[in-house]
Formats: sequence, C-alpha cells, structure tokens
Amino acid sequence: MRLVPNVVTPDLVWNPRWRRFSTAELIGTGIIAAGALPFAVIPSVGSAFKTPTGFDESARNVLRLPTLRGRNTARDISDLLLTVSITYPFFVDALAAAYLKDRSPDVAAQMLQMDLEALAVNAFASSLVSNLVGRERPYGRLCPADVANQNFDCSSTSRYRSFFSGHSSTSFTSAGLVCSHHLHFKLFGGGAADTLACVTALLAAGTTASLRVLADQHYITDVLVGSSVGAAMGFGLPWLLHYRTGGSILPGSGAARPGAVTWTLAPGPLGGTLFGTF
Repeated sequence: MRLVPNVVTPDLVWNPRWRRFSTAELIGTGIIAAGALPFAVIPSVGSAFKTPTGFDESARNVLRLPTLRGRNTARDISDLLLTVSITYPFFVDALAAAYLKDRSPDVAAQMLQMDLEALAVNAFASSLVSNLVGRERPYGRLCPADVANQNFDCSSTSRYRSFFSGHSSTSFTSAGLVCSHHLHFKLFGGGAADTLACVTALLAAGTTASLRVLADQHYITDVLVGSSVGAAMGFGLPWLLHYRTGGSILPGSGAARPGAVTWTLAPGPLGGTLFGTF
C-alpha cells in the first residue's frame, strides 16, 4: 500500500489577479518610514495658524472636558486605543486569523506588508504636515499659568503639532486596513463576523478621534481632516496598489491580457513611481 503524504492546504489563497507586494514597494515603505522620523523629532516653531475658527471654538466649548484630570484621562485612553488600533491588523487579522487559523503564510505576509505600507505613508504625511503647519494645540492657550501639572505638555515640541491629528489619522488608517482585508478575505468566516470586525474598528477609531477633542489635544477640524486622511490611506492604498486588478474596480473582474503592460505604483517619500512590466 502506497502512503500519500498529508498535504496541508491553506484555507486562504491570494487571488492571482491581485498585485502582490513588490520589492520596490518594500524599499519604498522603508524609505517613507525613515523619512517620517526627522519630522517627528525636529521641533515645530509654530505658525500664524493658531487662532481657531468659529467652528473649532464652538466645538471646543461644548466638547472639552471641564477638569484637567478628566482631560488627562481622555488623553490616556486615546493613547491606549491607538496602541490597540495599530497592533490589531498585525496580530489579529494577519497572524492569528490568516497565518494560524487559515494556515496561509502567503496571505498573512501580503497583509502584513500592506499594513506596514499604509501606516508608514500615514506617519510620513501626518508628521510632515503637522511640523510644517505648526498649529498650536488648544491647551496651549492655557500655558503656563493655568496648567501646573501640564508643564511637560507646555514645553514639549508636540505643542505645535495640532494639525492634523496623528491619533485620528493613524486610528482610521488601521480601521481602513481592517475593513479592506475583511472585505476581500473571510478572515472570521464571512458574513456578520467580518462585518462586525470592520464596524468595531471604525467605532474604535471614531472614539479615539473624539477623545482627542475631549482631552483638549486637538481642535475638531484637526480631527476631521486626520480621520479623512487616515481612512483614505487605510482603505485606498491596499485597493489602489493590490486589491484591484489591472485597472478593474473589483477583484476578479478581469485579468491582464497576454502581452499587455502591467502598471505598478511604488510609493516614495515625495510621491510615487509608476512603472510597467510586459
């Protein structure tokens, strides 16, 4: 009797019509991540963009928590939620679901690289804009007399990094990644479970953004712009670079013709590079 080896077949398979993560993208992701560091370290001296709009001021008067202790608590909770948001796509979706549960290291690797790419581009954009704009955070108007135990915040270089909100953009980048991956893979078995994962991620991102206003760390326009940028990064980049097929909007809606040019967009710190293969 001939023994047939037990071959483990992965439950998730990468659609061959989707673009795989390329070496050029991996290099570009590293360059972008490295490019974000100087802007995160170099202090911003502030700018004329300090005076809030009427909308900002009205929202601050309504939403800002009345006590310093309450504002500090809201800030700490937003930091915790941000940490959970950043780690979730890596450890839950890619490693726990795709790699361990569905036995697909290939799909897990593709997802991990897309996660790194989107978060790196978001980090570069948010650190660059906040440094160049130099908008003072709302609590800055209280420095230094009215914030005895906020001396660190008042003297910190982050005091002039209000626009746009990095917490909001990062949280919504992560939420966009979660929704994008669960849309294209049945990581939790499909149906309501995968929909719930997306909804939960969006709610967590919205809560994080709201807490930044409650904590007096950002004006509401900082949060709205940051949330929009993050959502575009988290959902848009995976679709633009990978999940769409050769210009088709829906995965599987068409394959590249023999002899046709396949276009690939590789991100760079000042934009992107478009190149084609035959």
